[in-house]
Amino acid sequence: MKRIMEILQHEVNEPTLYGWFHLMWLGIIIALGVFLIVKYRNSSEKTFKKIVFITWAIMFSFELYKQFVYSYEIENAIISWEYSFVGLPYQFCSTPLYLFPFLAFLNNGKAKDGLIVYTSTFSLFAGIAVLLYPDTVFVETLGINIQTMVHHGLQAVIGLFTLVYYKDRFSIKSFGYAAIVFIVMISVAIIGNEIGNAILINLGIDETVNLFYISRHGECVIIILSSIQQYVPHILFLIIYFIGFSLIAFVFYIIEKTFISRYYRLKQGN
Repeated sequence: MKRIMEILQHEVNEPTLYGWFHLMWLGIIIALGVFLIVKYRNSSEKTFKKIVFITWAIMFSFELYKQFVYSYEIENAIISWEYSFVGLPYQFCSTPLYLFPFLAFLNNGKAKDGLIVYTSTFSLFAGIAVLLYPDTVFVETLGINIQTMVHHGLQAVIGLFTLVYYKDRFSIKSFGYAAIVFIVMISVAIIGNEIGNAILINLGIDETVNLFYISRHGECVIIILSSIQQYVPHILFLIIYFIGFSLIAFVFYIIEKTFISRYYRLKQGN
């Protein structure tokens, strides 16, 4: 057991921004994205669902590894367990862990349309943002760095793949459904923060539950928002958080919709 723990927690020099480790994984992710889009963009919906589910299983397995590593410690040849509530896997970037199974198995309808556009805008942005600037998530544990790149890489790949596969399902109404998905996820985080922190206080545990980094009990670590949180009331911070990410996702939607429209014009021209 001790040997296994040492392997799982193998330490390395923290990767540098756009160093060899970062660039290697960017290359792998781009290659995977191109492969999926070229080979499976016209595949059956059954195949699409299999790809999404397999992707979710990989991401979920890596998340279990992450939780395991962050909870166990080896000190003086003694293994101890102490769960870190700060690492609860419910952040903006974590939403694929909960939504990809629905994307894979839901029948066509408003909910499916909302998930399609959410995955191709909100989730895609979250994945790309960390892939391009992983400096704050790189650590000295090799496995965690791999987990970070695999998780956010697959998140971005499935976002692009979903966009290409369901290009005819994009509409402003569907974006509205995607925004509702985001509202639901944020609402769960707000409720979870309040309940989680109340439980920890009652148990005398000196930790903070900070889902989506929007807890009034904790600090937001997201660039720009971390500064805004210090100067505005919490309710206004939540509104800014929602509007800010929704606007970015909408920009993604406009860009994607423009490319989709151009694709159909070129297709008709041929």
